[in-house]
Amino acid sequence: MLIQEIGRQSLLITFEHVEDPAFRATAVANRTTGIIEKMAILGDVTILTEVVHGAPLDPGRQVEFLPITDWIRPNY
Repeated sequence: MLIQEIGRQSLLITFEHVEDPAFRATAVANRTTGIIEKMAILGDVTILTEVVHGAPLDPGRQVEFLPITDWIRPNY
């Protein structure tokens, strides 16, 4: 996984398959909300245009992303 800053408020996250580096998925996350706004996986593109969240955002709050220390286990 590779994370790059894009502009002032977005993060581009690129996921690479372990066994096939040509198979990649990307997501764009909003740094302010932490919400993924765009995702592309094998030709499918999802763009969220209207996101509603349950709590008002505090523009003075510093967003913190914790480092990933282990793989994300599937929940099924």
